[in-house]
Amino acid sequence: FISIQSAINYATEDDTLIVHNGTYSENIDLLGKALIIGSEYFTSGDPAHIASTIIDGQLNGSTITISDISGSEIKLVGFTIQNGSASDGGAIYSSNSNPVFENLIIKNSIASNSGGGIYLHNNSSAVLNKLTIINNSAQKGGGLYLNSSNPTITNVVFSNNNASNNGGGIYLHNNSSAILNKLKIINNSAKNGGGLYLNSSNPTITNVVFSNN
Repeated sequence: FISIQSAINYATEDDTLIVHNGTYSENIDLLGKALIIGSEYFTSGDPAHIASTIIDGQLNGSTITISDISGSEIKLVGFTIQNGSASDGGAIYSSNSNPVFENLIIKNSIASNSGGGIYLHNNSSAVLNKLTIINNSAQKGGGLYLNSSNPTITNVVFSNNNASNNGGGIYLHNNSSAILNKLKIINNSAKNGGGLYLNSSNPTITNVVFSNN
């Protein structure tokens, strides 16, 4: 396929898409389909594929959109996701879905409102594992914004993210009872809550390093 989106357009529920190394300058939407999308890291386990398989949103909307998917097998594995720009969810916007994000670098993305790196909304109980979320910015939740969502977040680095208002690294809002384990939240900045900002939320926080926020 000439693009990742053209493969998604053709795919049917529960398909697996493997993406060769390269830079893909596009904004992709899963179109309500439960799909597994991976770089060659997914099949080889070679971490070099993560940095060399790039989805670039060209500052033209959320780089990845995942919305209203009922299937459980939604996975995004082994990519660098960058240069998204949207009102909510610069790099990744997820609503009413339960995706698994593994072995991703999420960087250099902007949200004018919430979630420069990732925006999880409306019961998006995602799994985030082995991510680096770096150099993203938003008004709220420079790295990650949760709204009524309960993800499990493990082995994630939040670094050098910025919020002009609250939650430079992470913002939890509206009964978001996330599990945060083995995180490094370092060098993030905000007006309030440089590393982490809570609003009516009760996360479980274990083995987390907060430094230089």
